[in-house]
Amino acid sequence: MDSLLSPGIALLNRLRFPLKFGLVSLVFIIPMLIMAYLILSGIEDTVTFLEAEHKGVEYIMPLRQLVEHVPQHRGMTNAYLNGGTSFKDKVLAKRGVIDGKFDAVIAADEEFGADLKTGNKVAELQRQWSALKSNSMSMAAAESFAAHTAFIGEIIVLIQHVADTSSLILDSGLDTYYLMDLMVMRLPAMAEAM
Repeated sequence: MDSLLSPGIALLNRLRFPLKFGLVSLVFIIPMLIMAYLILSGIEDTVTFLEAEHKGVEYIMPLRQLVEHVPQHRGMTNAYLNGGTSFKDKVLAKRGVIDGKFDAVIAADEEFGADLKTGNKVAELQRQWSALKSNSMSMAAAESFAAHTAFIGEIIVLIQHVADTSSLILDSGLDTYYLMDLMVMRLPAMAEAM
């Protein structure tokens, strides 16, 4: 053991006390600096992860509202096409609500779309909605129902894409993971199935 430490002892014997204290301090400071760097980089990674999750949540909220209102529009349109002429005003009012929700989706896409790699998915959804709005009351009831269902499926696909690209799906906390899974995956699918 002495032979292992002898070079260090010989070095310290040649140095004056201020240099000895400086060298010993340096030996302790270097590991502390390395630990501080590792802790700070871990905190920075956590903050970046949480910011991505926040963007995902902000983006998904107006999409979830679409998933709520479009099935209502589908049901009212279906009732109208099956003879319930009193539903016409309700269908038109619901279209206004959905148009407002689309404005919120577009705003979220402008703010977070590039980070979440949504591409032209919102523009495609808006194109599908415009076609559905203009044609749904003149289609056969079954055709209108199928077109609405396909449109809702595309909204759910976008929600799942945003959950993937915003790291919501990767949440490490069990409680928040299951909450996210419920809100992003299960409830929209269950609401559509009902």
